[in-house]
Amino acid sequence: MAISKKELFSLWNRSKKVYRRLMQALRLAILLVAFCLIIAAPAVAAPDVKFSLPAELSDSDNAVSPEDKIKLTRRIKDLLSGIDAVSAAVYQTKHLAMLKKAIESEGTVIIRKTPRGLRWEAVRPERTVTIIDEKTITIYKPVEKEADIYDIEANIAAKQSMAFFSSTMWGDISELEKKFSTEIYLKNGLIIYRLIPISEMVLRYLTSIVIYFNDSTGIPAGFELTTPKGDKYMTSLRDVKKNPPFDIDTFYLKLPKEVWVRDHTKPDEKNR
Repeated sequence: MAISKKELFSLWNRSKKVYRRLMQALRLAILLVAFCLIIAAPAVAAPDVKFSLPAELSDSDNAVSPEDKIKLTRRIKDLLSGIDAVSAAVYQTKHLAMLKKAIESEGTVIIRKTPRGLRWEAVRPERTVTIIDEKTITIYKPVEKEADIYDIEANIAAKQSMAFFSSTMWGDISELEKKFSTEIYLKNGLIIYRLIPISEMVLRYLTSIVIYFNDSTGIPAGFELTTPKGDKYMTSLRDVKKNPPFDIDTFYLKLPKEVWVRDHTKPDEKNR
């Protein structure tokens, strides 16, 4: 049976819409990779209070009403309205289902709102400097004397990292609510958001993300990410500073001459 041009065009449009929805779901699933990108570092350490979350939700905790949810979301955004940059010490604990011991890493992070920029320095177990700006992501390993530069548009994990941190750091929860169903809890002086992916495909990779906001400052105090496999990534932010002073070169990395640089934004050029 012959198909008319009009029917073919309609079928093509429907296929494009399905493809776009599929790609959006996949990009959201890569949030898991994004978290690992920002704070991953393989090391096993002894338990430390710095690596624990400020609070944890239990089955007995009750979410606030829809009316209070609106008020609390507005409160967070108002508290963060005058902040253009945030710095913090970062401690992450990864509980992987396949490992008996937790994996821990630590460092510092500074994130700027305008123009967007993020600098993450891992100090344990291996020093690594990662800088993400509007166009590129640079990963520098001083011990190996190597650095890689990527186009952020071509690196979905880095792009999603910036989008997620920008949304949470500046209280733009409305962007997250487009892709997650949200519940809000009040506990231990915290406004706690539990985000559950709407997409069935994303739920294959990501069970939930929990964000802990400080009730008095509005600034995130920690994140928790869980997967269907039972893996759990807990990130705690300590010594948080609002609008900290920073050098003009904070979001620019001047690499020593002896560093081997692989610039993946210019594949046709020789790297040094």
